[in-house]
Amino acid sequence: MRANQPSNANSIVAACMQESERNVDKIEQANAGLDEVKTEVINNIERVLGNADQLNQVIDSTHNLRTSAFEFKKKSGELKTKQLLVLLSLIAALACLVCIIVMIVVIVFVVIFLITQNNSDEDPNMPNP
Repeated sequence: MRANQPSNANSIVAACMQESERNVDKIEQANAGLDEVKTEVINNIERVLGNADQLNQVIDSTHNLRTSAFEFKKKSGELKTKQLLVLLSLIAALACLVCIIVMIVVIVFVVIFLITQNNSDEDPNMPNP
């Protein structure tokens, strides 16, 4: 019976070795799966962080655009006021020029009227004293 025992022990050891190799293969497969999941999670985290950076850039750009729009609105209002003042100044100057021309025309007509009135008062048939 002793001769049977080593052979039986060898077969048990061989069976255990085969079982342990199968278990090692399963563990290696599980580890490989975990490595794939770990890599995918890391990639997803990197993408999220990249998106966060892009979001921060968009937020900064939006802030800069809002500031620029406010400055543009302010400067355009100032320019509009300036242009309105220039227009009003030109209108006032033109009105003054028209008034001066009208006054000159009126003065000329009054002088001509007075001269013709004076001449008509003097009768050419009457002797001068």
